[in-house]
Amino acid sequence: MRQLSAGTADAASLLAGCVERACNPGGEGARVFPHGVSMAASKQARASDMLRGQGVAGPLSGLPISVKDLFDVQGDVTRAGARVLPEQVAAADAAAIARLRAAGAVFVGRTNMTEFAYSGVGINPHYGTPRNPFERAVGRIPGGSSSGAAVSVTDGMAVAAIGSDTGGSCRIPAALCGIVGFKPTARRVPLQGTVPLSPSYDSIGCLARTVACCAALDRVMADEPDGPVAARPVRGLRLAVARNVVLDGLSGEVASAYERALGRLAAAGAVLREVAFDSWDPLPELGINGGLVAAEASAWHAERVAALGDRYDPRVLSRIRMGEQQSAADYLRTRARRMALCREAQGEMKGFDAVVLPTVPIVAPRIADLADDAAFFSVNRLLLRNPAIANVLDLCALSMPCHEAGDARLGKWLETRAKRQTADAIRALAALRPDSAIVRRDGVEASVPLGSVRVGDEIVVLPGARVPVDAKVIEGSSHADESMLTGESLPVPKEPGALLTGGAINYEGRLVARTVAVGAETVLARIIRMVEHAQAAKAPIQRMVDRVSAVFVPVVLGIALATLLGWGLIGGNWETALLNAVAVLVIACPCALGLATPTAIMAGTGAGARAGILIKDAEALEVAHRVKVVAFDKTGTLTVGKPEVVALAVPAGAGDDGEQRLLARLAALQAGSEHPLAHAVLAAARTRGIHAPTATDVRALPGMGLSGKVDGVALQLGSERLRASLGAAAGTLEAQAQALQQAGRTVSWLIETGAQDASPVPNRVAGLVAFGDAIKPGARGAIERLRAAGVRTVMLSGDNKGAAARVAETLGLDEVQAEVLPADKAERVNGLKAGGTVVAMVGDGINDAPALAAADVGIAMSTGTDVAMHAAGITLMRGDPALVADALAISHRTVRKIRENLFWAFFYNVIGIPLAAAGLLNPVVAGAAMAFSSVSVVGNALLLRRWKPAGEKA
Repeated sequence: MRQLSAGTADAASLLAGCVERACNPGGEGARVFPHGVSMAASKQARASDMLRGQGVAGPLSGLPISVKDLFDVQGDVTRAGARVLPEQVAAADAAAIARLRAAGAVFVGRTNMTEFAYSGVGINPHYGTPRNPFERAVGRIPGGSSSGAAVSVTDGMAVAAIGSDTGGSCRIPAALCGIVGFKPTARRVPLQGTVPLSPSYDSIGCLARTVACCAALDRVMADEPDGPVAARPVRGLRLAVARNVVLDGLSGEVASAYERALGRLAAAGAVLREVAFDSWDPLPELGINGGLVAAEASAWHAERVAALGDRYDPRVLSRIRMGEQQSAADYLRTRARRMALCREAQGEMKGFDAVVLPTVPIVAPRIADLADDAAFFSVNRLLLRNPAIANVLDLCALSMPCHEAGDARLGKWLETRAKRQTADAIRALAALRPDSAIVRRDGVEASVPLGSVRVGDEIVVLPGARVPVDAKVIEGSSHADESMLTGESLPVPKEPGALLTGGAINYEGRLVARTVAVGAETVLARIIRMVEHAQAAKAPIQRMVDRVSAVFVPVVLGIALATLLGWGLIGGNWETALLNAVAVLVIACPCALGLATPTAIMAGTGAGARAGILIKDAEALEVAHRVKVVAFDKTGTLTVGKPEVVALAVPAGAGDDGEQRLLARLAALQAGSEHPLAHAVLAAARTRGIHAPTATDVRALPGMGLSGKVDGVALQLGSERLRASLGAAAGTLEAQAQALQQAGRTVSWLIETGAQDASPVPNRVAGLVAFGDAIKPGARGAIERLRAAGVRTVMLSGDNKGAAARVAETLGLDEVQAEVLPADKAERVNGLKAGGTVVAMVGDGINDAPALAAADVGIAMSTGTDVAMHAAGITLMRGDPALVADALAISHRTVRKIRENLFWAFFYNVIGIPLAAAGLLNPVVAGAAMAFSSVSVVGNALLLRRWKPAGEKA
């Protein structure tokens, strides 16, 4: 995508390179079954390049996207797509393709049954094998009816993958390969679609090769208009249930889940009826399907075998040869047998829309669980039984998600989905750890799997590598980037005795460390557990309306019955009695009561979203109005999160341009460095328009700094320890350096160590540079607004006391707690909650996630990490602390509207029901009053749309 955007490559050549790699991936003995998936895609890519050359380009121009099953690479609905709920799925998929194509996307993959590799050789990506099918070294490719699409994903030919209701074999490889896995019909056809393996996802944006790619897809699909497709429920679908086929051989747990899924379908209005395919025996009939495909595949591959036979896996080639030997008579007999079965099945299915199947992946364990061949073949046989009834008999199938054990309420589904997204982000965090480690045993260094590292082992961490486990340094010096754990934006020096945290990045020096914790005992693993525990420990909100509603209906029915009997028995006029009883029932219709809370919440969350405040659930919105303490992280929340040069100083007598010459020398030494402080120096030089000279002989001094020559002068740049080791006196800069360090700044010294002619000169200080993290512009205003609202402000930071105290003093915070370890942040939050105080936590880093989850309300900056955002109930789409005060304000306003709505809802009932029971309201007037009550509640809630954040009011 970067190459296309920069104009350094064209779509056609990039696609051609992907195809070449797919056909010949390299590696010892690696052979891949080549596909004809690139023909239409290449044509599209050339057309895309031509349009780009003419200046016509959409946001996805040239990006290859893999498609699957219900539509082909031309965007036309396939025969299968035309059969499966044509009013919903096929039309929706075609519309999705049209939008993506209009944005310039190029589609790869074909729906062609003759493309797949045979079951004995290929790998069905629905369930995997004991060897990961998506590892290139395996030398084999996925099979299945959409292997053209799947292989385009696994061999790097696509930046996104689209599958429809049966599109798991495209979306699952996409998930495992780390790109967007998108299902156009997600969230639009209730209860429909497969549930893929645990690493896979059904909605756009969950996985992306690049953030830009995901954002571009999201923008294109966001303009999808609401219409009947989005509104149509399952109600009315005529579904066949073939328990004797689909449940045979399944575990009791899966069968029970299948029955619950059927119950949810029935509750949603689907019409279910039992059918029996008495003559269906899946294993022989699978042979029928395979027999047909063998001959068809051989014919389809004949030309390619002649041209590219050496690129075919020998086993696949032998299957193709076997297909060539099949006689026409055998083929026709097999085809006739299948047609007979299809006619029988279609007879049984007459009057039905689809047959209901348990979704395939829920039957299968994950790849890692398939430890031996026996387990693999057992699962293989089991999985083949379920899809075969639809595939062989040519039936429409509705795959039901049978993994849920709970009910199907929308709120429960949203809660489950939110927690699953948190788990996805946590898995992404765990993926930061490398798969292997270099271990030194008996003086010999060897790379071993991470799981074999034990406490006490000596590990070697090379420059640029991630630390695999928690360990204590015993040899070497370096710096490590621990920002993902501690929130400290600056690299942390590591010397013998220092602790290395698993997941951190070693910068410049080679380190040897002794392992102190592995597996579940590492800091990273503990953070993950704390987030999961905090998520699970949150109790569901207790809503007053739910409690009232539980008794409201029976009470009203009792009043209506009493009204009927009272007027009938006492007055003797049963007609009047009936009218009065009906009036009670009409005016007591709990519409206003039911609308009071959800309308206000919808309006409040909508108003917040327009202001850049995304509220994940109603619980966070309701609790936020009671917040009395707001705890802030420092780095990236109150501060920018990027070090910058805040001070330059040169010795007395350096001249008026001394600071400018100092900055030029610093920039020259660090021109090629990736160190964050180097970026800060170079940015400062660019801002001041300083051109840096060329430095020579630049090299890193592990744990100390770096050295080099600028204009013939030998220089060393580093910490206070470097200056002291060189014996260079600080002189007049000593006091200034101490003041900067006390203010929390990081000070580096530039030392002149020799001249070009190598004549001995004393090492002397040429100047110092101080780095700091700037405070965000809106931070002080946000703190003042919170204090004016009676909210106490606290800062929890992993930074040193000097830096934290400076920020707290500048912003006017009520309390500061510095040098707080990640594991302690959640405890500090719990301490703030003592006595029932409602606490909100604001952060942006992975290290903040446990505290965000532990707080009553977690507020995350979208400029931070996915884990922080998923652990929080509220996400701020801009990294502006002022939005924290705005979030509490919209919460206060929304809860006030809820209370007003509940008052009016109860007011109407308290006044109206006695009047109706007394005969003072006829049913017509009661109906009008009931309608007016509902309108007033909705209108009052909609007033929230007029809310604006403080910044916009000004």
